[in-house]
Amino acid sequence: YFYLPSILGGSKDKAIEYYQKAVKLIEKDKVKTTKNWNYLSLLVAQAKAYTEIGKNDIAKQIYEKILKIEPNFHWVKNVLYPEILKKV
Repeated sequence: YFYLPSILGGSKDKAIEYYQKAVKLIEKDKVKTTKNWNYLSLLVAQAKAYTEIGKNDIAKQIYEKILKIEPNFHWVKNVLYPEILKKV
């Protein structure tokens, strides 16, 4: 839904809804959140979606969550998080 044009049914809000559901499912089992790059990628996608709709404060919280899990995630640490700090 995130990348699909709205004329074809795409929706940033709908994408965020599905991202939230996926995060909840993964977080039910803490083992799935440890050393899981798919989980971290999902969180990045979720944060980027929030940025797209102007909810930068929520995106910032998600990036901080990612950095607690993986402090050396260079893309988040050096690019995405500094960018969001300029917006909040």
